[in-house]
Amino acid sequence: MLPSRKLCRCPDSIARGCNFGYQDPSSPQQDEDRTMELIDRVEHHEILDLAEYSSEDFVRKPVMQSQGIVCDFVCFEPGQAAGFHKHPVQDEIFYVVEGKGVITFEERDDIPVKPGSVVFTPSGVVHGVETTETDRLVLMLIKGPGITAKTARAFMHGD
Repeated sequence: MLPSRKLCRCPDSIARGCNFGYQDPSSPQQDEDRTMELIDRVEHHEILDLAEYSSEDFVRKPVMQSQGIVCDFVCFEPGQAAGFHKHPVQDEIFYVVEGKGVITFEERDDIPVKPGSVVFTPSGVVHGVETTETDRLVLMLIKGPGITAKTARAFMHGD
């Protein structure tokens, strides 16, 4: 079983601090936790076996990461949400595994989602996630490119 993570693992949070579970990057332990081994082999996961919930906050688990993509699994209890944030260098795909909720947007209509829904958000679009008051929500998040923190900083700041 993969370890639970609540902090944002996207390169944007490391480079700029998106608020999707953002934690202080100056902490060496947190920086170490954000580093996920890049894969270059075939991997298999039983996705429903990853489901884990917390009444305190949504639970995010890293599934896999390559140079091309980052894949996370996120479980929300009823009433939980991920506030508005954006990924300046990554597109994101939301796939609803279970439950109902809403993908929210700052500058467009929100999109209600249910099992089987797929939502694409281009890089730079401010978005969030909300559950209903009665339903859990389980999402598979796929972001690309799957660049590392150092690469993201170089890309965004020209280093």
